[in-house]
Amino acid sequence: MGLKKKLNYTLAVEAPKILQNSSMLLARCMSLTDDVDPKVRVTRLLFNDFLKMYFRHYADIIVHDEKKIAKPGDVILIRKLRQPLSVEKHHEIVKVVYPLGDITDPLTGKKCVLGKYRSNVKLVDELYGRAPDAPEGFDYNKAPDRGWQQGRKDWSHKEGYQRWHDFEPGHPLHNDPAAT
Repeated sequence: MGLKKKLNYTLAVEAPKILQNSSMLLARCMSLTDDVDPKVRVTRLLFNDFLKMYFRHYADIIVHDEKKIAKPGDVILIRKLRQPLSVEKHHEIVKVVYPLGDITDPLTGKKCVLGKYRSNVKLVDELYGRAPDAPEGFDYNKAPDRGWQQGRKDWSHKEGYQRWHDFEPGHPLHNDPAAT
């Protein structure tokens, strides 16, 4: 009986306990659609008094994105609002810290490619030369920003769904690229 009373450990942790009156937090943008503000995941390590260990817990919250700068997968900085906008929206996006796919070393601030700095990759290319089948290589400085093909070939801004019905030609969902 005493052990059960001493355990008192619940697996489900509420969002207020994870957020803990923090004014600024790092979060990862999880889902986003055109007309709805993004849902982000805030991850924290919470201490368990019985096991004397930290465990990872997360809270999914909806944040206000006035400038529409967040994309799914981005690591963003969010700030608590002085007055909540609605029952669900208590935070707003300040800036995108790390965009998805554009890896930056947090200590040096240099851009990385497959675990190597881009500047080192250029030095190796100059030293050994490029492969004969790709003499021009890929120039990261000339590459367009992520999302430049949004609405044409890039459908990551839409929520994906399973297609269960084949619509006739002419229907708006006939060739919906967000469906799998």
